[in-house]
Amino acid sequence: MKEGELLLNWQKKPVGIYLGDNKVFWFKDQVQDELSSKQMLALFYQEGGLEGANLEGVSLRYANLEGANLSGAELFCTNLDGADLRGANLTYAKLRGVNLRGAKLDGADLRGAYLRDAYLRDAKLFRVKHNENTIWPVDFNKSRLFS
Repeated sequence: MKEGELLLNWQKKPVGIYLGDNKVFWFKDQVQDELSSKQMLALFYQEGGLEGANLEGVSLRYANLEGANLSGAELFCTNLDGADLRGANLTYAKLRGVNLRGAKLDGADLRGAYLRDAYLRDAKLFRVKHNENTIWPVDFNKSRLFS
């Protein structure tokens, strides 16, 4: 397990982030705990099955979500500052008010994603997939998608 990876419970809902050295940041208690590797693997869902997950208001700063399936996820006001979302599936994800400052979104699928009021300063957006159903922030310059 790598530092920054998301931990999920048996219902595949996020419960924390692995911080390294057998320490976990728990979303509910906002405390760090120690877990054995076996307990960690029992919580973590290797396939990134976060499809339709409700991550509203959760802080996922610098989380490693590379290639994760977040299709249809509720990410209202989620903090993804510096997160690695390269190649992630964000189709029809609701990203209203999400902080994506410095996030790596290269190659991510944003078709049908709702990004109104999303904060995209310094976000890496090279080769993202998007379509006419992708809702961008009002002041977003689409030329950023090609540079």
